[in-house]
Amino acid sequence: MGDAMLSVSCSDEEAVEYAFQHYFFPEELAEARLMLQGGRAYEEAIAYLVDRGHSTLRNSGEPQPPRMFITIPGGNVFIRHPARLYPHRPIWEGHVSALACVVFPRPATEIQPETPVALTNGNRYQQFSLFDEEMSGTNDGKAEKPKRTSARAKKLKYLEQSVRMGTQKTWWAWPGWVVKDEHLGYVIKKLKEDFYGVSLVHCKSNHVMATVYLSVLDETTHARVRGWIADALQITDWSRGITAILKEKTGEHKKRAWSRQLEELWKKHSAQRYQFSLFDTGEPQ
Repeated sequence: MGDAMLSVSCSDEEAVEYAFQHYFFPEELAEARLMLQGGRAYEEAIAYLVDRGHSTLRNSGEPQPPRMFITIPGGNVFIRHPARLYPHRPIWEGHVSALACVVFPRPATEIQPETPVALTNGNRYQQFSLFDEEMSGTNDGKAEKPKRTSARAKKLKYLEQSVRMGTQKTWWAWPGWVVKDEHLGYVIKKLKEDFYGVSLVHCKSNHVMATVYLSVLDETTHARVRGWIADALQITDWSRGITAILKEKTGEHKKRAWSRQLEELWKKHSAQRYQFSLFDTGEPQ
């Protein structure tokens, strides 16, 4: 399980940190860093790490089960406290893609190698932040209209169009879908063979609120993503700016807390059975 065994008296936080530190091999993290240094996209480095964890189904390496941490087919990782192994509940669980993003965070100075469809300031390689604390609450300074509430769930309509991803000043535009008369959209990008990223975008600010990863696209993909967005629309008023939305979270890690909550919402739809068409864009009939 690594260089030194973890004490059974450790805290949950120490156990999770230990598992994170020992999940990927040093040579794998070194390869991911080399990919960035060679001009490869951050998403490609994450895809490489996810593929390694997923294909090897690694575990903490105790002589015999139960394991402190283990990856099961499908890519889900379970971490348990060394004093509370299986059948006790995990102290952390999530997809290997989420673990990879924590262990190998996006460098602050990463250069974006992909060619944007549109860019407002002409600097093709400028890095943008996931959230911008200094953003204003609106795009044009106009007063926001209060959102109407209704006991009946509104049927969402989707429009296929380019979706801006970045900030209001610096953004990339990708083919995607937006919810008509709402402020969320999504983009599905192929990162490598059999590995896709689905980004949930706050359309008013162009910011990516959360990204989940898929190993396959099929006829249920859009239905799952749109079910996820429908749930996300219920937890906040997305017509406001990023700064106002972040204030709904407490603590030091508000940005990550929002992403984590949205990623948790996705779990229900990733496991649910759907029978909808991949090409249903939700346009008005």
